[in-house]
Amino acid sequence: MTIAQAIAETGMSYTTINREIIKGSFEADKPRGNRGGWQIDARSLRMWLVRRKIKTGNAPARAAARRELAEMGAL
Repeated sequence: MTIAQAIAETGMSYTTINREIIKGSFEADKPRGNRGGWQIDARSLRMWLVRRKIKTGNAPARAAARRELAEMGAL
């Protein structure tokens, strides 16, 4: 998954996605160095997004995120 695909899936800005990649919040790699851009692991991105919802969402959003995380088998 590219940064553009991650932006489309999450609805977040380029800056946010790039900052989280650099921070190591989810798995991403530059397989061709600076020429090809980032390749993001889709499962890792989705798990990060769910964990972020748990931390920052309201009560119904947190409950829904916990169910989604349990369905992914990460709890």
